[in-house]
Amino acid sequence: MGRAAAQEPMNAAYDALLQVMRERKTSRAFDPNFVVPREHYDLIL
Repeated sequence: MGRAAAQEPMNAAYDALLQVMRERKTSRAFDPNFVVPREHYDLIL
């Protein structure tokens, strides 16, 4: 199996993940006054 062939399953999985992320919507209302702890920024990003 060549390198390009090995990449195809990963590309398909990545494309599927991006599709989910593009379509993800939330109906939750977020509290604008909530202070996110600084150590959580890496988890969010």
